[in-house]
Amino acid sequence: MTYNIHMSSRYILSFLIVLAVAVSCAYYLGRPSQLRADAATQGVLDVQKCLTQSDFIPCIRPIVKSFTISPDLKEFISLLSEQVPALQCHNVLHIVGHELYELHGNVEAALQQCSRICQSACAHGVLGSAFSKEIGMDDVGFDVAHLNSEAVRSLGRRLCSSGSTCHGVGHALFQLYQEFEPALSTCRDIAPDGINTFRCYRGVYMEYADVISERSAWEETKVARLSVSALDSLCTQGSISQREACFLYYPRIVIYTLKNEGRTTQEALAYIRARCESLDSTNRYACISGSGAFSSDVVYYDPNKARAICMSYTDKEDTKACVDGMVSVASEFLEHTKKVIDFCTTLDDQTLQKMCYQIRFALAKEANTLDDVERFCSNALCKETAAEVASEE
Repeated sequence: MTYNIHMSSRYILSFLIVLAVAVSCAYYLGRPSQLRADAATQGVLDVQKCLTQSDFIPCIRPIVKSFTISPDLKEFISLLSEQVPALQCHNVLHIVGHELYELHGNVEAALQQCSRICQSACAHGVLGSAFSKEIGMDDVGFDVAHLNSEAVRSLGRRLCSSGSTCHGVGHALFQLYQEFEPALSTCRDIAPDGINTFRCYRGVYMEYADVISERSAWEETKVARLSVSALDSLCTQGSISQREACFLYYPRIVIYTLKNEGRTTQEALAYIRARCESLDSTNRYACISGSGAFSSDVVYYDPNKARAICMSYTDKEDTKACVDGMVSVASEFLEHTKKVIDFCTTLDDQTLQKMCYQIRFALAKEANTLDDVERFCSNALCKETAAEVASEE
């Protein structure tokens, strides 16, 4: 009788152990998405810690590299867009794109891992890396003075096949020449169709802004900083398209140039406003639009504050320019579409509100996402504007 009791106890104990293991396995195997979310969350937390450092690129690169070979990459990118400020998200995803191209060595394979989150920054990084690799910028003894300029143009034309890719080429061109004029001239040669030229110009100016603010995805860049006196003429030369592209990054360039001289951010912002208001009407509009673009991330977390920034201008045309730049850039972050529509709705002036909606819907129409954006409308003016943009040829 005692023997049977011991045997029964052993069987029961064995059964409980097997059951516990089975339940544990079922629990963990049944929650792969949760495990991926946990890994991505930790990755974003690690990135956020890196972003507190002045030179954060070396800190971020190994984190990003680990996700490019992980099934958690898409979750990581998605969380970045939700939890990291827009500009910093863009910078981090540039690095993701660089690392994806390094991993695959192929543009198409790398781009398949990217998305349009954070202004398609991942794609920009892929194309920038592809350009520099094929030109041989990473080769020992590379000398731009002996570079075949037609080879650069030929490669640029091939890679500059769309707005997103052309922007990435602009970044690479500035890294290649490390001067504005040859980079901008090459943009004109490889993308003569207007909108892509503008996007290439943006890549050039953004790369300079990234370099001086230590946000460039390239590991080491030796670029001579502009002097404070050179800032006044930086964005007032060339075509309207070139000037508009330059003014989009003018605030960042001014802030980091003046901070390097020991000035504060507030002093730099005052300098920018005074400079914008001193310009002729065309350049003034582009300059204030760039200031609005600089503050575009405020739209995502405090639309009333964003509105106050633009309403601080007493001239109606200046307010319009500010809203134009703010909404145009904020709309490029597709994951924040509802917040952009909400911002437009906060504007008290109906004419200004309609203009705001028009900008957002025009960009949506270009991207074939008009229906997706219109569903966030909460008033008749918004819906009417969407219908008008949809009917335009």
